[in-house]
Amino acid sequence: MRLFTFTGEHRKFLREERPECDCGKSIFITGECERIEGEQGIPGFFDEGVIVGKCISCNRNRTFAFID
Repeated sequence: MRLFTFTGEHRKFLREERPECDCGKSIFITGECERIEGEQGIPGFFDEGVIVGKCISCNRNRTFAFID
């Protein structure tokens, strides 16, 4: 099972990554945090965010990707 697939120009496949924790496990509870920009109180567009994970074995938190 893949966790991340990276694509480039015109969605061409670049690579797959399967992160591993320092404890050797590769199963994480993952989530994404986003920041939404707005103007004059009106929600606008997705600005930036981060994808994070917590190892299910040792509970270490890890950042997988920063999104902009």
